[in-house]
Amino acid sequence: MSNLISDRHFNIYLNTPVNRSKVSNLQSVLRSYIRIAIEIQAYLIDWEKMNNFPKINLYVPAEHDTFIQLAYLHKFITTKQVSFINCNIIHLCNLFIQFGSEELMKKQPKTEFNWAKSNHIPIYLMPDLGSSAIEVLKFTIEDILKENN
Repeated sequence: MSNLISDRHFNIYLNTPVNRSKVSNLQSVLRSYIRIAIEIQAYLIDWEKMNNFPKINLYVPAEHDTFIQLAYLHKFITTKQVSFINCNIIHLCNLFIQFGSEELMKKQPKTEFNWAKSNHIPIYLMPDLGSSAIEVLKFTIEDILKENN
């Protein structure tokens, strides 16, 4: 498999600082990251319409984490297996976004981040949802699109 950039699709993996071993507040943490993803998705939809971007697919593990979390808690899958699947998803992406402050990034496992880096997937370290971070995201996507055309 390889990255899939076409005239019609651009795939983004949004990595957020989630520690699955801290189950007590996991659901509230996941909900907050889903809200962040919804805001990012709104910008992406606008850019598709206004800037003639291709269809942008945003993959957010937190949106799909109920099954994974239950399987993990019941020991049907391991953290290593979850990371393996995530890395396979990242392999299909044109951009890897690492969301959160540097302080939060230092506290989380870096398996997916390191995999994206070693496989030359473009990475954007997005600290927050501020206007400058959003503008840099737009510029990053434009740059990747230009590079691949």
